[in-house]
Amino acid sequence: MKQPDFGAFVISLDFELHWGVRDHFSATGVYRQNLLGEQQVVPALLGLFREFEVAATWATVGFLFAKSKNELNRYKPKVLPDYDDASLSPYDEEVGADEALDPLHYAPHLIKQIQETPRQEIGTHTFSHYYCLEPGQNKETFAADLQSAVAIAKPYGVRPRSIVFPRNQCNSDYESVLLENDIICFRGNQKAWMYQISDKNQKHPFYRAARIADSYFNMAGTHTFKWQNVWSGNVANVPASLFLRPVSKKMERLEKLRLRRIKRGIAYAAEKREIFHLWWHPHNFGVNLQENLDFLRKQPDFGAFVISLDFELHWGVRDHFSATGVYRQNLLGEQQVVPALLGLFREFEVAATWATVGFLFAKSKNELNRYKPKVLPDYDDASLSPYDEEVGADEALDPLHYAPHLIKQIQETPRQEIGTHTFSHYYCLEPGQNKETFAADLQSAVAIAKPYGVRPRSIVFPRNQCNSDYESVLLENDIICFRGNQKAWMYQISDKNQKHPFYRAARIADSYFNMAGTHTFKWQNVWSGNVANVPASLFLRPVSKKMERLEKLRLRRIKRGIAYAAEKREIFHLWWHPHNFGVNLQENLDFLREILKTFRQYRESHDLRSLSMLEVALTARDFAD
Repeated sequence: MKQPDFGAFVISLDFELHWGVRDHFSATGVYRQNLLGEQQVVPALLGLFREFEVAATWATVGFLFAKSKNELNRYKPKVLPDYDDASLSPYDEEVGADEALDPLHYAPHLIKQIQETPRQEIGTHTFSHYYCLEPGQNKETFAADLQSAVAIAKPYGVRPRSIVFPRNQCNSDYESVLLENDIICFRGNQKAWMYQISDKNQKHPFYRAARIADSYFNMAGTHTFKWQNVWSGNVANVPASLFLRPVSKKMERLEKLRLRRIKRGIAYAAEKREIFHLWWHPHNFGVNLQENLDFLRKQPDFGAFVISLDFELHWGVRDHFSATGVYRQNLLGEQQVVPALLGLFREFEVAATWATVGFLFAKSKNELNRYKPKVLPDYDDASLSPYDEEVGADEALDPLHYAPHLIKQIQETPRQEIGTHTFSHYYCLEPGQNKETFAADLQSAVAIAKPYGVRPRSIVFPRNQCNSDYESVLLENDIICFRGNQKAWMYQISDKNQKHPFYRAARIADSYFNMAGTHTFKWQNVWSGNVANVPASLFLRPVSKKMERLEKLRLRRIKRGIAYAAEKREIFHLWWHPHNFGVNLQENLDFLREILKTFRQYRESHDLRSLSMLEVALTARDFAD
């Protein structure tokens, strides 16, 4: 029989409130806060499952469906188990009149919330949290219990098709009872010796210690299971893989090991197309709820290497260099630089974000004028305005101001994102511009890219002049991430210090020597506002004969940043302009190749990922708090 060509991730929760622990803890004892906490835990988990579109099975004790004490008694089984250990019987438990007075023993409103959440299955955890391997119970009393569990759920429109045996006391002799009640699957135990449950070993400290150790260390494999083994009998067995223990301050140093243990199980199931089954009780999260939710959500277990390029041609340097001046060869060289970079990125399977000035999309001067914003910035420094720039009729006549064919090449190369560098290389911190003129500029940038099928989702602010006041304008234009600046003092941009020789000297020095750390950043810091910040780490300066003796230091500086990101599972972001490579192209490509070799090394050894700016934002959002 052909098996599914995919793996599966299963979550099941033993939803029991006080009924599941009443023989260990009184309703007023030390565990009371965990049990009361379930009123917040259940909706929080449902919210998380909805966010990640995750299915779950809520194995629910039948008692919890009761709306009152009278109803609880009405569904009481006709025959009851006579456990040798009398403390296991719940029928003498003191309970309140209803859920409002006793939230530890009734849960109609929580069950309703589960029902209203997509892809949540309500299974059974028996009627009374019934113990199927304890002396004093038998098949007849189990059948009566299960009939009551099915009956009390019926008014909710719930027909349990799955069961989780309380305390994982699976009893194969009761298979026929399950089938009689239309239950077709159960959660079995792992095959490893420490999970083999009997009335003798379940509470044995050695077995318990082994199970705890297996949560942190690989004591007995991944506990994934194959599709073909699910139906080994008349009732399907969907066995547990690992128990999700609650966050523990005592075990704080081992939490990373526990997380890695679970993630490796999930990864193995995905790669081998098997099934990984995680389970826990909602009351495990009843205290330290946020810490437990954070653990469940957790950040990516890998680092990222990001490349962004400020693609601007002459528009980015026109206030410094004329189109016919000393920098002309760098600008003309971009016709070779762009395809050469794309070839290198294709060879190393590297993603990149090309933050492209809107002017470059224009196919002609007429088209350039047609997309001109309705309102323009009135910079105090008039040299910053590009609208009086002399340009040719089209790309063939003026390759310094148009770039349709280069943009097409970028589009045709896998994993290359085209973001925006604004329409006009707009300066967001310069006196004389404002939010209105920035909004008009950005609208033009989005509009001129549209005929190419490009919808920019990321932005790089020209001259790195990030302006947090313009966040709403970004969101209005569906831009969700930007390249921010490093936190170190020499990278804090203002209209006063950007051109200051001391700040510039410090930034240059930081390219060669560790003046301010690796400049990597953590996943959890990407979404600190409504727009994701994917900040720069280092600028890739062009090869310089003047600085030839220091080139090894510059390469080492970058390589160490990449290594740190891989080892610490953080993000390293390298950026530059294509025109930086416009002369000495081969020397610059050789330098970049050494960087990409380092990336490839850490991709193989540490699962370091190459991501575009947008991919970082989306990945971080998937894991965001």
